[in-house]
Amino acid sequence: MKAPLHTTAGMTLAVDPHRLIRNTVLFCLACEGLLVALDVFVYYGAGTSTRGLRSLFNIASEQSLGTWFSSTQTLAVAVVLWLIRLRLRSTAGATTGRVAGWTLLAVFFTYMAVDDAVALHEHLGSAFEDFYTDLDEGSLGAVGRWLEDYPSYAWQLAVGPLFAAMGLFLLFFLWRQLEQPWLRLLLLAALGCFAVAVGLDYVEGVYGGYKSVIVATGWDYDAVQHGSRVIEEFIEMFGTTLFLALFLSFFSRPGMDIHLRFAERHADRR
Repeated sequence: MKAPLHTTAGMTLAVDPHRLIRNTVLFCLACEGLLVALDVFVYYGAGTSTRGLRSLFNIASEQSLGTWFSSTQTLAVAVVLWLIRLRLRSTAGATTGRVAGWTLLAVFFTYMAVDDAVALHEHLGSAFEDFYTDLDEGSLGAVGRWLEDYPSYAWQLAVGPLFAAMGLFLLFFLWRQLEQPWLRLLLLAALGCFAVAVGLDYVEGVYGGYKSVIVATGWDYDAVQHGSRVIEEFIEMFGTTLFLALFLSFFSRPGMDIHLRFAERHADRR
């Protein structure tokens, strides 16, 4: 059944939220599958000899169609969260803590959209590493010595705790907000995707991290590394799609509709 989103004098705008969410998820999944296929057949499979065109389809690159899609999809999640926050703020009985929680989620996913676009966490990790590399041995401190012994990428120490804290906040805050078991399952699946992606990134940064895979498959290092990066990026995009489905479902529930006030004013003038 279609749910009315807006009613004016003699006019009702209605959509089927379940169909809209389903089509959105299917569209995102189709795009993600296409990006992986283009990487495999055009970039890695050398489907074209034009270097610039090949790099455009390198899903593991920060300057590719994959990066654009990932950033755009994350921004879409942020927009939905801002709409949820806007609606809750105008809802009678909404507590300050609840509105603040949704605001924090909206800010975080907005940051993640920027991060996807410009590889912000990698840049912060490099700056973090450079700062401690320039210090002499006596000035390193506990963090510097931990960085020296850390086997993977520096960004995981620089901003990893922030991501971990937000992951825990997402879990506990949304668990209380989501009543339907299937929405909670979507939440666990989305968080699980990002946990797996971070795990793959950790292995990539470890010296010899792919040794067992190389021995088992007989593939060379470049093939294994690129394959791991493609899987990592796909899992991240899929996790973002799950978050998009989750928040769209929450937004479309009864009582969360947004009235198009500009249309109401237009109707009044007429």
